[in-house]
Amino acid sequence: MDWNKLIEQTPKWLIALSFLLLSIFLALLYVGNVSFNYGDGKLGFIKEEIAEVQVVSNGLPIGAIIAWHKGMENSLELGEQWLECDGQTVFDEESPFYKKKVPNLNGEARFLRGSNSSGIMQDHDWKSFSIQNTGPGAYTHEPVTIPKSGINTSFPFGGHWSAPGGLIKVKFDSSEIRPKNMSVVWIIKIKKS
Repeated sequence: MDWNKLIEQTPKWLIALSFLLLSIFLALLYVGNVSFNYGDGKLGFIKEEIAEVQVVSNGLPIGAIIAWHKGMENSLELGEQWLECDGQTVFDEESPFYKKKVPNLNGEARFLRGSNSSGIMQDHDWKSFSIQNTGPGAYTHEPVTIPKSGINTSFPFGGHWSAPGGLIKVKFDSSEIRPKNMSVVWIIKIKKS
C-alpha cells in the first residue's frame, strides 16, 4: 500500500479529525478513565466508573483547595490525597504537610479570596466602624435629600449627615451583606495521586 498516495487522497479535515479523536482517547487513557476491551475479538474501549475524586485532581498542585458538593446524592468519596479543610492534622507520611494542620475553612465558614500571597486569615468581620467628622482626614458630606418613601423619611441627625461625637456604630447581619450563595465543603490536596 502506498501511504503517501493514500494521505494525498484523504481530505485534510478527516486527517485532522482522526488526530483529534486519537488525542482525546490517549488523554482519557492517560487519566485512567478508559480501558481497552479486547475480550470478544473486537478492539474497543469502555468508560470505567471512577470510585474516588482523584481523576480530576491529577493536574492540581499539592496544596490546591477546591469546593466539593459533599452532600449531593451519589457524591463520590474523597481519595486519599484529599482532606476536608476542617483544621485536622495531616497524619499521612507521604504528604509534605505531615503533622501540620490544614486550614479550618469549613468549621469557620470562611470564603476564599485572591491575593499575591496565601494563608492570610482575616478575622475581623467589619461589624462596626468609626467616622471622624472633624480635624485632619475628616470626612464631610453636604446635606443629602432622602425620598419620603418607605422607612427613609428623615435625616438621622437634625437635617444633615454628621453624628454628634463622631462615632456611628453599624451592625450588619449576614443576610444583609452576603449575596445569594450555596454552601460547599472546602477540600485540600495533601499529596500526589
